Amino acid sequence: MNYIATIGNFDGIHIGHQMLIQNVLMQAEEKKLRSLLYTFNVHTKGSRELILNPKDKVLFLQQMGLEKVKLLNFESIRKMTPREFVFHLSEQKIKELIVGEDFRFGVHASGNAEILKELCAQKDITVMIFPSVYIGNEKISSTYLREELKLGKLEKVNPFLYQNFFITSKIVGG
Repeated sequence: MNYIATIGNFDGIHIGHQMLIQNVLMQAEEKKLRSLLYTFNVHTKGSRELILNPKDKVLFLQQMGLEKVKLLNFESIRKMTPREFVFHLSEQKIKELIVGEDFRFGVHASGNAEILKELCAQKDITVMIFPSVYIGNEKISSTYLREELKLGKLEKVNPFLYQNFFITSKIVGG
């Protein structure tokens, strides 16, 4: 069976992510494709301050109705050139790919959404570039939401997240 897929960090699964994922699910149903989401075990930009840990992120993504959620080891793909990355995707039976307009990939983030579209066309993979979501003049992004969380603005951040912000931690005796 062939897939319609998306790929990204999806930290916090904010409203922009949710809209993109809903689009994947709608397109999958309409085109009789299976839905697939790739995300990473670490943040691709090296951020250690994540809104969601990888385990919770995968759990929530699965709850959204995706047929397959794959947690990729970022170290295994971070040194791929954009062309190698697209070749890897083409081996996964992906026929369509939906990414955000700020999507970057390949070694040193050398590829962008337009390059992805060009390279995927050579492998008969259709790429749709999903626009960013703005509330007023503010682009809703994981980076923006992390900054607001640092300032303690939960009431501002929570409406944009899949699940209200929470912290998971191990309790140790002291």
